[in-house]
Amino acid sequence: MPQETWSAVDSYLTQALTPDAAGLAWALEANASAGLPAIDVSATQGMLLQLIAAMIGARRILEI
Repeated sequence: MPQETWSAVDSYLTQALTPDAAGLAWALEANASAGLPAIDVSATQGMLLQLIAAMIGARRILEI
């Protein structure tokens, strides 16, 4: 599948499924102000990770 298609699907899912969260924007700005590297996942990827964790009944998640 061409990269343009992947980008279009990701853009659509981001707009359709992820609300604009003021807390998320604040956290990203705080990270940038603190000089932290921009290694965070996209909102869509975060939603997928949340769904997978809920499906397996995870009570703890270790981020490395």
